[in-house]
Amino acid sequence: MPTQAHPQSFARFLDGVSTGLSAVGFREPSLEPAALVERAAASSGCAPPPEGRYLAPLQAITDAARESTTLSGLGRRMFATALTLRLHNHFQIADWLARHPEILDEPIERPVFIVSLPRTGTTMLHRLLSVHPEHRVLYTWEMDRPVPQPRSALAPSRSFASAVSIQMLHWMCPDLKRIHDVQAGYPEECINLLANELTSMIFTLFYDLPGYLDYLHQVDMEPVYRSHRRQLQLLQAGRPRRRWVLKAPFHLLGLGALLRVYPDALIVQTHRDPAELVASEASLQLSIRRSFQTSTDLHRLGQERLEELGLWIDRGMAAREEHGDAAFIDVPYLEMVRDPLSWVEQIAARLDEPLSEETRAAMVAHMSIHRQRRHGKHRYSLERFGLEPGAVQERFAAYNKRFRISSPQ
Repeated sequence: MPTQAHPQSFARFLDGVSTGLSAVGFREPSLEPAALVERAAASSGCAPPPEGRYLAPLQAITDAARESTTLSGLGRRMFATALTLRLHNHFQIADWLARHPEILDEPIERPVFIVSLPRTGTTMLHRLLSVHPEHRVLYTWEMDRPVPQPRSALAPSRSFASAVSIQMLHWMCPDLKRIHDVQAGYPEECINLLANELTSMIFTLFYDLPGYLDYLHQVDMEPVYRSHRRQLQLLQAGRPRRRWVLKAPFHLLGLGALLRVYPDALIVQTHRDPAELVASEASLQLSIRRSFQTSTDLHRLGQERLEELGLWIDRGMAAREEHGDAAFIDVPYLEMVRDPLSWVEQIAARLDEPLSEETRAAMVAHMSIHRQRRHGKHRYSLERFGLEPGAVQERFAAYNKRFRISSPQ
């Protein structure tokens, strides 16, 4: 099977620095759970919460990392740092809520979740909906540090620290902007809130962790979504209450649990030909993982993406069967790309939020600035990842039939 080595120049430079540090006695951070917990407790200033929800996912993800044979030295350092940050957040959130229990009385009323397969226009739609003055979205910087931080002239702000981290990511993954432009001040997927429970596909986006994928497939997601809700309450407390508009393809896997925790949610699901989106998603993962791995088996990555996205849609369709279609709006990708404002208007009508002339004009201005492909065209193909169009269509046959999806002519 074809394997691609990863010569990313900036990432290779950082990996060389990592190797040099190890050579002169600066060992790679330990991936042992106890060591990570100790580091997070020290950085957060909070004792690990006694209920120990973090223990099972921490064991699963560190076991998967130790089994990996392709994580680079840089990848291991970045992975340990990411886990420490998420444990740091987990400990601080538990501590803050214990000291401010009134936050748990904050109402979260009729939120909107864009819950679709990836690469189906969800980012465009989410960011367009964020323009509405009555909507509240999540930004990368606040999900990275959801607990209010003490003001200090020496410490960078949460938004600045996140912006620096994202700029480093763009240097390491130079083609990422063409695929999914991430910025600290842009609305972003709430998988980062799930990451604070160590139960999120964001880790598998960056690192090849098949054992952890298995864990995500069998874990009970309802406690994870209850934490997700508590984090929204924390971020909302003391601020004007507006409707939450959130999105993440990963929610398909736990859609049943999400609907039990948010029974009044409106679910927006965009639909696109799977033969297009599977190749696009595999290309996105390759563009990110190659900065943190020594090599990638392209055919295995393609098969993993096909199986993973197929499972997500199976779980999502099962949740719809259980809960019914009344809470859903289905949006065809090609129609949305041709006329996004008409679909925004339909969503706004379902929420009893008709668009004012000012909001419509702001959305038109937003689209003129954040137009598709402004950073260049994203090129991808099934063949690169060893996939046949017929096999993809067969895997998604029930989905295609249910939503009358056909390949573009």
